[in-house]
Amino acid sequence: CIRDRITAASSFHTHVRRRPAGPTFLYLQAIFDVVLVTTVVHITGGPDSDFVTLYVPLVAVNAGGSPVMPGSDAFWAWPFEQGGEFGGRRPMDMMPVGSEMPRDMKGAVRPGENTTIAIVATDAALSKVELKRLTIMATDGFARALRPVHTPFDGDLLFGVSTAKKKIGKARPRDVMRLGHVAADCLARAIARGVYEARTLGSVQSYRERFPESR
Repeated sequence: CIRDRITAASSFHTHVRRRPAGPTFLYLQAIFDVVLVTTVVHITGGPDSDFVTLYVPLVAVNAGGSPVMPGSDAFWAWPFEQGGEFGGRRPMDMMPVGSEMPRDMKGAVRPGENTTIAIVATDAALSKVELKRLTIMATDGFARALRPVHTPFDGDLLFGVSTAKKKIGKARPRDVMRLGHVAADCLARAIARGVYEARTLGSVQSYRERFPESR
Protein backbone atom coordinates (compact mmCIF):
# COMPACT_ATOMS: atom_id res chain seq x y z
CA CYS A 1 0.00 0.00 0.00
CA ILE A 2 1.00 3.66 -0.22
CA ARG A 3 1.85 3.80 3.51
CA ASP A 4 4.30 0.92 3.25
CA ARG A 5 5.94 2.38 0.14
CA ILE A 6 6.46 5.78 1.76
CA THR A 7 7.83 4.20 4.95
CA ALA A 8 10.20 2.03 2.91
CA ALA A 9 11.34 5.04 0.88
CA SER A 10 11.97 7.01 4.09
CA SER A 11 14.06 4.21 5.58
CA PHE A 12 16.04 3.78 2.34
CA HIS A 13 16.74 7.53 2.14
CA THR A 14 17.99 7.94 5.74
CA HIS A 15 19.46 4.54 6.62
CA VAL A 16 20.70 3.04 3.35
CA ARG A 17 21.72 6.13 1.38
CA ARG A 18 22.78 7.86 4.63
CA ARG A 19 21.26 11.13 3.49
CA PRO A 20 20.14 13.71 6.06
CA ALA A 21 16.44 14.46 6.21
CA GLY A 22 16.02 17.87 4.60
CA PRO A 23 13.06 20.25 5.01
CA THR A 24 11.18 18.97 1.93
CA PHE A 25 11.53 15.37 3.10
CA LEU A 26 10.31 16.25 6.62
CA TYR A 27 7.43 18.39 5.34
CA LEU A 28 6.17 15.55 3.17
CA GLN A 29 6.59 12.96 5.93
CA ALA A 30 4.74 15.11 8.49
CA ILE A 31 1.92 15.94 6.07
CA PHE A 32 1.58 12.28 5.11
CA ASP A 33 1.36 11.25 8.79
CA VAL A 34 -1.39 13.80 9.47
CA VAL A 35 -3.35 12.81 6.36
CA LEU A 36 -3.08 9.11 7.21
CA VAL A 37 -4.28 9.54 10.81
CA THR A 38 -7.04 11.95 9.76
CA THR A 39 -8.29 9.48 7.14
CA VAL A 40 -8.37 6.62 9.65
CA VAL A 41 -10.23 8.76 12.20
CA HIS A 42 -12.70 10.02 9.58
CA ILE A 43 -13.72 6.62 8.22
CA THR A 44 -14.06 5.08 11.71
CA GLY A 45 -16.44 7.55 13.28
CA GLY A 46 -14.86 11.00 13.27
CA PRO A 47 -14.64 12.58 16.76
CA ASP A 48 -16.12 9.39 18.29
CA SER A 49 -13.53 7.12 16.66
CA ASP A 50 -11.42 4.85 18.87
CA PHE A 51 -8.44 6.02 16.83
CA VAL A 52 -8.65 9.67 17.94
CA THR A 53 -5.82 8.95 20.38
CA LEU A 54 -3.53 8.52 17.36
CA TYR A 55 -3.38 12.32 17.34
CA VAL A 56 -0.26 12.68 19.46
CA PRO A 57 2.33 15.47 19.55
CA LEU A 58 4.48 14.87 16.47
CA VAL A 59 7.80 16.61 15.90
CA ALA A 60 10.51 16.19 13.29
CA VAL A 61 13.66 17.87 14.63
CA ASN A 62 16.46 18.86 12.28
CA ALA A 63 17.21 22.29 13.75
CA GLY A 64 20.35 24.32 13.30
CA GLY A 65 20.21 25.48 16.93
CA SER A 66 21.34 23.56 19.99
CA PRO A 67 18.89 21.60 22.19
CA VAL A 68 21.27 21.36 25.18
CA MET A 69 22.58 23.90 27.68
CA PRO A 70 26.21 25.10 27.41
CA GLY A 71 28.77 22.75 28.96
CA SER A 72 26.02 20.34 29.94
CA ASP A 73 24.08 17.30 28.76
CA ALA A 74 20.84 18.85 30.07
CA PHE A 75 18.20 19.88 27.55
CA TRP A 76 16.93 23.44 27.49
CA ALA A 77 13.51 21.83 27.93
CA TRP A 78 14.48 20.01 31.15
CA PRO A 79 12.06 21.98 33.41
CA PHE A 80 9.13 20.54 31.46
CA GLU A 81 10.25 16.88 31.45
CA GLN A 82 7.86 14.26 32.82
CA GLY A 83 8.89 10.84 34.09
CA GLY A 84 12.46 11.00 32.76
CA GLU A 85 11.16 10.89 29.19
CA PHE A 86 14.40 12.31 27.77
CA GLY A 87 17.00 11.06 30.19
CA GLY A 88 16.24 13.03 33.34
CA ARG A 89 19.47 15.03 33.06
CA ARG A 90 19.69 18.26 35.05
CA PRO A 91 22.09 21.23 34.71
CA MET A 92 24.90 20.99 37.26
CA ASP A 93 28.06 22.94 36.39
CA MET A 94 26.55 24.77 33.47
CA MET A 95 28.61 27.36 31.65
CA PRO A 96 27.30 30.95 31.64
CA VAL A 97 24.83 31.68 28.87
CA GLY A 98 26.22 34.48 26.75
CA SER A 99 25.13 36.14 23.53
CA GLU A 100 27.48 34.13 21.31
CA MET A 101 26.30 31.22 19.20
CA PRO A 102 26.26 27.83 21.00
CA ARG A 103 29.41 25.81 20.30
CA ASP A 104 27.47 22.58 19.83
CA MET A 105 25.32 23.76 16.95
CA LYS A 106 25.49 21.87 13.68
CA GLY A 107 28.89 22.24 12.05
CA ALA A 108 28.09 24.28 8.94
CA VAL A 109 24.48 25.38 8.83
CA ARG A 110 23.27 26.07 5.31
CA PRO A 111 19.92 27.31 3.97
CA GLY A 112 17.50 24.53 3.11
CA GLU A 113 19.06 21.91 5.39
CA ASN A 114 17.52 22.68 8.79
CA THR A 115 13.99 22.71 10.09
CA THR A 116 11.74 21.65 12.95
CA ILE A 117 8.22 20.64 11.96
CA ALA A 118 5.55 19.92 14.55
CA ILE A 119 1.89 19.09 14.95
CA VAL A 120 -0.06 20.04 18.06
CA ALA A 121 -3.42 18.29 18.40
CA THR A 122 -6.22 18.73 20.91
CA ASP A 123 -9.64 17.20 21.44
CA ALA A 124 -11.07 20.56 22.59
CA ALA A 125 -13.88 21.93 20.42
CA LEU A 126 -12.27 25.17 19.26
CA SER A 127 -13.21 27.65 16.58
CA LYS A 128 -10.74 28.39 13.80
CA VAL A 129 -9.76 31.63 15.54
CA GLU A 130 -9.22 29.85 18.86
CA LEU A 131 -7.21 27.06 17.24
CA LYS A 132 -5.04 29.65 15.52
CA ARG A 133 -4.39 31.36 18.87
CA LEU A 134 -3.49 28.02 20.49
CA THR A 135 -1.06 27.32 17.64
CA ILE A 136 0.53 30.76 17.95
CA MET A 137 1.05 30.21 21.67
CA ALA A 138 2.40 26.70 21.09
CA THR A 139 5.21 28.00 18.86
CA ASP A 140 6.86 29.31 22.04
CA GLY A 141 7.81 25.68 22.61
CA PHE A 142 10.42 26.03 19.87
CA ALA A 143 12.21 28.74 21.85
CA ARG A 144 11.95 26.75 25.10
CA ALA A 145 13.79 23.81 23.55
CA LEU A 146 16.23 25.23 20.98
CA ARG A 147 18.80 28.03 20.91
CA PRO A 148 18.97 29.90 18.60
CA VAL A 149 15.61 29.31 16.97
CA HIS A 150 13.73 30.60 13.89
CA THR A 151 17.04 31.40 12.19
CA PRO A 152 17.45 32.28 8.48
CA PHE A 153 18.66 28.68 8.05
CA ASP A 154 15.56 27.04 9.58
CA GLY A 155 12.15 26.38 8.07
CA ASP A 156 10.22 25.97 11.33
CA LEU A 157 6.55 25.07 10.93
CA LEU A 158 3.74 24.17 13.33
CA PHE A 159 0.34 22.67 12.46
CA GLY A 160 -2.63 22.90 14.83
CA VAL A 161 -5.32 20.20 14.75
CA SER A 162 -8.53 19.74 16.75
CA THR A 163 -10.84 16.71 16.82
CA ALA A 164 -13.53 18.86 18.50
CA LYS A 165 -14.48 15.93 20.72
CA LYS A 166 -14.77 17.80 24.02
CA LYS A 167 -16.54 21.07 24.71
CA ILE A 168 -14.71 23.72 26.69
CA GLY A 169 -16.20 25.91 29.39
CA LYS A 170 -17.95 29.25 29.15
CA ALA A 171 -14.75 31.13 30.00
CA ARG A 172 -13.41 30.32 26.55
CA PRO A 173 -10.54 32.85 26.37
CA ARG A 174 -9.14 31.58 29.67
CA ASP A 175 -9.45 27.95 28.56
CA VAL A 176 -7.74 28.72 25.25
CA MET A 177 -4.98 30.50 27.17
CA ARG A 178 -4.40 27.45 29.36
CA LEU A 179 -4.45 25.10 26.36
CA GLY A 180 -1.91 27.25 24.52
CA HIS A 181 0.32 27.40 27.60
CA VAL A 182 0.28 23.61 28.01
CA ALA A 183 0.78 23.10 24.26
CA ALA A 184 3.98 25.17 24.31
CA ASP A 185 5.40 23.08 27.18
CA CYS A 186 4.34 19.89 25.40
CA LEU A 187 6.07 21.00 22.18
CA ALA A 188 9.29 21.75 24.08
CA ARG A 189 9.15 18.25 25.62
CA ALA A 190 8.49 16.64 22.23
CA ILE A 191 11.50 18.38 20.66
CA ALA A 192 13.80 17.21 23.46
CA ARG A 193 12.32 13.72 23.27
CA GLY A 194 12.94 13.64 19.52
CA VAL A 195 16.59 14.56 19.99
CA TYR A 196 16.97 12.08 22.84
CA GLU A 197 15.51 9.17 20.86
CA ALA A 198 17.38 9.93 17.62
CA ARG A 199 20.17 7.65 16.39
CA THR A 200 23.52 8.55 14.88
CA LEU A 201 23.24 9.12 11.14
CA GLY A 202 26.48 9.25 9.18
CA SER A 203 28.74 11.91 10.66
CA VAL A 204 25.90 13.39 12.73
CA GLN A 205 26.36 12.00 16.24
CA SER A 206 23.27 11.26 18.31
CA TYR A 207 22.65 12.73 21.75
CA ARG A 208 22.91 9.38 23.54
CA GLU A 209 26.14 8.49 21.77
CA ARG A 210 27.63 11.84 22.68
CA PHE A 211 26.39 11.57 26.27
CA PRO A 212 26.37 7.81 27.04
CA GLU A 213 25.75 8.43 30.75
CA SER A 214 22.31 9.80 29.85
CA ARG A 215 21.01 6.40 28.70
